[in-house]
Amino acid sequence: MRAKLKQIWRWTTLLGSGLVLLLLAPFVILFKLLYGLKKRGLTTGSSFTAKGIAPAIFFLVLLFIGLNYFRFFPLWYSHSKTVTLVVGQGESFGQIASRLEENGLINSPFLFKLSAKLLGKDRRIFAGKYDFKSSQSMFSILRQLSRGGATAINVTIPPGLTIRQIAGYCSRQLGTDSLRFIELTKNPEIIRSLVLPVKDLEGFLYPETYNFYWKTPEEETIREMVAQFKRVLFDELGYRPVGVVKNELINLVTLASLIEREAYKNEEFPLVSAVFHNRLKRDMPLQCDPTILYVLPPLNRPIMPEDLKIDSPYNTYKHYGLPPGPICNPSKRALAAALKPAQVNYLYFVHRGDGTHIFSNTLEEHNRAIWMLKKDKNS
Repeated sequence: MRAKLKQIWRWTTLLGSGLVLLLLAPFVILFKLLYGLKKRGLTTGSSFTAKGIAPAIFFLVLLFIGLNYFRFFPLWYSHSKTVTLVVGQGESFGQIASRLEENGLINSPFLFKLSAKLLGKDRRIFAGKYDFKSSQSMFSILRQLSRGGATAINVTIPPGLTIRQIAGYCSRQLGTDSLRFIELTKNPEIIRSLVLPVKDLEGFLYPETYNFYWKTPEEETIREMVAQFKRVLFDELGYRPVGVVKNELINLVTLASLIEREAYKNEEFPLVSAVFHNRLKRDMPLQCDPTILYVLPPLNRPIMPEDLKIDSPYNTYKHYGLPPGPICNPSKRALAAALKPAQVNYLYFVHRGDGTHIFSNTLEEHNRAIWMLKKDKNS
């Protein structure tokens, strides 16, 4: 019903405007001609044309715009609603105008393009994601597009994602190039400018909710995530490398990434950290399953015994100590736990299946815990 009303109203305003304009035009022109003759007498043709006809044309334009008021401004019966529109890089002004009409934001693409041309704004449109109100005037929409008033997009990066996964998140929500994103995280010049002693930025893209804009450059996104990582680690947690241990920073972030992938509950982060710290002190293999998952293609099944035999420096079942680098991008709680583990003697833990773990001091206790969990599962 509303669509039919809108169509009727459009035709009414268009035909009515044309009819009134057609009827009034001769009288307006005649009036302006007589007015010019009366005021200036018999003047030269050029003066008469410039000062008599020009105002008449100007008046006619004003009349036309006035009669087309509802084609410039929202219809009186329209309800205000938010319409989201993405303006792509390189999209023509004509395409933008057509999509604005399709979404019910303007009534006439022709008048929209004409107004933009007259105001010199048809070549000053910014790409981005815009939120418009259906009650906005055509001029308000044009002003928003030409001033770059795009809507900020909240992008939430969950803890524990890899660079590849973060690149996918940004691509879906910001329209960025995921492959370029990944390449830039390995770019030596960018890493050097960020003053980080690493070969790639895995582990240093902090998981947080960010305000970006559609098509925000990949490098800008990366720099903001690294800046947030530094604020959390150095400012909020007060970390200062002492310079005694080689690769101290990368080791800390690597350990935090393992904790992030193993722990679920807040209270267990320091306990998982303690297990890894205690194993490192005793020169025991960390035997961290997520390090295996990091180098394997995505699995739709649990880790099998043959997976633990994979030949990779990230295999913490075969290789002692920490893996070569972080396996994900850790949160503040994982970084804090890596800095300050719980003061316990645990060396083992097993997942209950509900987000919590059973921690044990000895292998015997650990095997008993596994047996009890299997028994409960089968009962």
